[in-house]
Amino acid sequence: MNHFQAQSLAVVSASVQRHADTGRSKGWGLVTLDSHDTMQLAIRHLNDSELDGRKIIVREGSKEPPAREGNSKPRQARAAKPDWQGSNGVAASNTLYVGNLPWSSGTDDLTGMFGRLGLAPTSCEVVYGRDGRSRGYGLVNFSDKAAAESALNALAGQQIDGRDVAVRFDKKTG
Repeated sequence: MNHFQAQSLAVVSASVQRHADTGRSKGWGLVTLDSHDTMQLAIRHLNDSELDGRKIIVREGSKEPPAREGNSKPRQARAAKPDWQGSNGVAASNTLYVGNLPWSSGTDDLTGMFGRLGLAPTSCEVVYGRDGRSRGYGLVNFSDKAAAESALNALAGQQIDGRDVAVRFDKKTG
């Protein structure tokens, strides 16, 4: 155990941010420490470290909400794309984003899931980072938008290794 791990940080409060509708983690949290010096120590020693097998980013927060980039309207006030098909407001496409995959899932696992459901994608690929580890999601292509929409509906409520699969049309191909 290094010196940093042996000493304790004076944490005033900590909270994991959660989606209001599902209660699931958004993948980030807020921690209030007792002093600026303690915060700097935490940033120096914890940034780019791993927590439960995932790289974490630790940075100084702000008391002000972050400035919006590009779009000045809050998300709720923005108009949906006129041709959206999915519940996430993304235009229908031939490609599905399949997220919340276990870190151990590979392309064969993703392909097998679709095969068990009787679906025939043209390609499946789990996305990996530069470090060679799974990013926890994959992209699945279909021959047309109708086939992708059928697959999106078929995946509702599906799980892999006890994890609810998140599925939507891919934003980048919409």
